[in-house]
Amino acid sequence: MTPTHLPNPCFTKKGTTTRVTLKKTSDAESKETWSWFLTNLGYDLEITNSHHIAFMSDRQKGLIGVVKELFPEAEHRNCVRHIYQNFRHKHKGKGLKDLVWNAARASNEVKFKICMERLKQEDREARKWFDHPERPLQTWTRALFKTHSRCDMLLNNLCESFNRYILYARDKSIIAQLEMIKNKLMKRLYKKKEWINKYQGIICPKIEKKLNQIRLEAALFRSNFSGGPRVSVEGPGGPFIVDMQKKSCTCSRWDLTGLPCPHALVSIHGNSDKVEDFVNVYYKVETFKNVYSYFINPTNPEDHWPDVMNGGEVLPPKIVKKNIGRKPKLRRKEVAELEKQKKAETQRQAERRSVKKDEESAPKKLSKKGSIHIKCSICKKDGHNARGHYKYVNIVVPEARQPFETQDPSV
Repeated sequence: MTPTHLPNPCFTKKGTTTRVTLKKTSDAESKETWSWFLTNLGYDLEITNSHHIAFMSDRQKGLIGVVKELFPEAEHRNCVRHIYQNFRHKHKGKGLKDLVWNAARASNEVKFKICMERLKQEDREARKWFDHPERPLQTWTRALFKTHSRCDMLLNNLCESFNRYILYARDKSIIAQLEMIKNKLMKRLYKKKEWINKYQGIICPKIEKKLNQIRLEAALFRSNFSGGPRVSVEGPGGPFIVDMQKKSCTCSRWDLTGLPCPHALVSIHGNSDKVEDFVNVYYKVETFKNVYSYFINPTNPEDHWPDVMNGGEVLPPKIVKKNIGRKPKLRRKEVAELEKQKKAETQRQAERRSVKKDEESAPKKLSKKGSIHIKCSICKKDGHNARGHYKYVNIVVPEARQPFETQDPSV
């Protein structure tokens, strides 16, 4: 079992926030293995105070208790997709699904309470399902997330993407697997470093695209300045109060992500300020360069390793019951994903049948044979043209003329 720290333009090794992608290799998930893994993770990342750490995970066996024990001050979020999968076992329906996801996406407590009240009106039992102590509200809704991490992610897609990234190495032996992952990350670090050194700009390009989208939303709002640090913004869903000094807004989107929300952006432009001055340092090119300034050194292959003498007694591994057959590479899909895949396949089959039916019912192209008079331009006969002249007509090619000979050879 090994930890892996993936650099990202929004990740910092040391500072106010550390966001980590975890990948583990283990025979079984238990409290003991999770404790060993997270202990080594904290040592590798030099975590002495966990108040600035935010974990996101599924509800793996033994993981929640270990995180509370080793990192008592850390924030622990749960993936909303997996929470909804457990929710839908007892409470089905698209209406309930939309209400749950709206509550998860709500960026402030006012919107969150409105969504939960609507859920209660729709189904009281569904609302009571979230009151269980094992499903605390602050672990799955943006409205109750801590703002120090500048991250509003609701899903652990980052881990799923990394699992896909190393898919080709997952069925290899442990040493070969780690070597393949190391080489892949080594090349990635180098490519990212070379790419960012050529980029001209203050803010990372993907963040620039997000800001362009926010600018389109900001066109719907109008700012009213008071002469102080606070600005009143009117528009859909408003009014909103933007604090330019604290870099905060009533909608809480600026607080959560570190990117100016549409209300903040219209205030920045109205005050003739630069947007770059109000974007969090995590999204700037200098931070990106610092993250990718590290590198991974290549190592010699196993046959070049030095011999270890008196390295101590090697204990045999614990016997773990393994399933029969080849170890699967692809992740196990959720019920909703299978239903969506089946629905898409049914729709594709219906489209193919419709196209086939239209082709069968469409009028077929009639043959021109017998309806058009054809005459050969070579032999002037009917029934064929010049292209088919030698195919349908037997032409006798005259023999080549012999050279002229006289009767008297002496002449």
